[in-house]
Amino acid sequence: MTSLIFPNSSLLMRISFLLFPALFLSVCVFATEKNTSCTKSELSSQIQISMAKPKKEFVPLTLNKFKVTKGKISSTQSGKLFISSTAVRAVSGTATPQEVILRFRYLGPTKKMHSLASGKERHQIGLKIEAENACNLLYVMYRISPKPALALQLKLNPYESRSRQCSNDGYSTLASETLTTAMLDSRTDEIYVRREGARLSAGLDGETLISIELPVGARELRGKLGLRSDNGIFEAELLHAATPSRY
Repeated sequence: MTSLIFPNSSLLMRISFLLFPALFLSVCVFATEKNTSCTKSELSSQIQISMAKPKKEFVPLTLNKFKVTKGKISSTQSGKLFISSTAVRAVSGTATPQEVILRFRYLGPTKKMHSLASGKERHQIGLKIEAENACNLLYVMYRISPKPALALQLKLNPYESRSRQCSNDGYSTLASETLTTAMLDSRTDEIYVRREGARLSAGLDGETLISIELPVGARELRGKLGLRSDNGIFEAELLHAATPSRY
């Protein structure tokens, strides 16, 4: 009966493979049951082709897109952001997109150091996410020292909007992943952040380290994309998905 339906099963499978991925899968399952030719590598290759998605385009945010509220950011000849101030705070005019990349190179500590409002001294760089104002936002920070980590923090003060009002109040750490090795001075790192509905994922150098459901207060934030650094000299690029989507 098989030969009547498939006079040349091998030829049919190859035509299906080229023209109809879904049909190929069905034929391959049938042929496997009938012990005719259908290699595992052919099936695997076709599944990968049919599931492949177009590579998403990311565009850089140049210096003129930022409002620097603390410290100084300059631009390199190649258009990258250069940070050398002890503390930098900046926000863009861009609403937080669904996907963001911060690509950076750590060039060493600043000559002068400053302590955070908490009294801690950290070398770090990271992203402001959904920054409604200085008192209500999310941070995804790469902490270089004293202990290397990727941390997701929420700062929430619903009735305040200025730094002098909220100071260091309202912080909570939603997730933190300790990194096993310190970052080398000559190494370029990449922080990746993606938000899908209530879920926020963050990773470093292609590896997802954090993926959590945001608490209610954080889910309701709708603000700008920004940049923060402390006690470090950096060369950086901030990129976002070319077609930002609100969720």
